[in-house]
Amino acid sequence: MIFRNRKLEEMLNVAELAGKGIDFVRVDIHDSNHRPNSAMTCFPKAATGKFSPSHCDYRLGSFWKLNTKA
Repeated sequence: MIFRNRKLEEMLNVAELAGKGIDFVRVDIHDSNHRPNSAMTCFPKAATGKFSPSHCDYRLGSFWKLNTKA
C-alpha cells in the first residue's frame, strides 16, 4: 500500500512557489525523517538527453519561448 505523505500539500505549494517565473524547472522535495530536502534543475537528464530522430529536438524546442527580459 502506498501512503500519501502528510506534508504533500505543503510540499506542492513550496514547489510551485520555487518554480514561479521560471519557464522550465523540475523541483524535487524529499521528506526524509521529517526533514525536507530539496533540489531544482532546469535541465532534464543533466542536459545530455537526445531525441531520436534529431529533427524532433528542433520541433519540440520551437515551442519553447524564452523570456529575454529576465
